[in-house]
Amino acid sequence: MDDLHQHRAKRSPWSAPLDNSTLTPLETLQQIAHLVRTGAGQIHGPLPDV
Repeated sequence: MDDLHQHRAKRSPWSAPLDNSTLTPLETLQQIAHLVRTGAGQIHGPLPDV
């Protein structure tokens, strides 16, 4: 748990956690796009509709 708290404290405000250990590459991309669209992360520029 100490490691978890350390990693969370170091996380930049523009990043968002994503566990992709059970996702396909396409599902991972879709989750990243979802996080960005909901304001959990930032990407500067347009995102393609998936």
